[in-house]
Amino acid sequence: MRIVNDYLHPARYPEDYLGKLGYVRYSIYKKLSEYENFDGLDFNDVTAGGIQIRAFHKDVKHYSYGDSITMRYDFSNMEECINKFIKMWESYDTTEDLKGYQSFLKDGETYGWD
Repeated sequence: MRIVNDYLHPARYPEDYLGKLGYVRYSIYKKLSEYENFDGLDFNDVTAGGIQIRAFHKDVKHYSYGDSITMRYDFSNMEECINKFIKMWESYDTTEDLKGYQSFLKDGETYGWD
């Protein structure tokens, strides 16, 4: 799996946030290691009420794949988010969903996103 850049604002997080993010990443990678299409995750903080965890698919370039899972800034729902992320990936890692998303991206890139 590739390493994806994270977009974070550490001033919003508890002091031990790096260890917690590492734990989340490790836990997810371990559970999804047998999914050949899983190409990593990132943490994205766009003030959406927490830190979003986004997935990447090996056949989708330049975009995240699936639903973003939002972890609270205090990490109080960390374990829940790990489980939600794994379930989300398992449900989206299908040929049908991939083709639909790729079609959506192609249309957006061709005709615009509005």
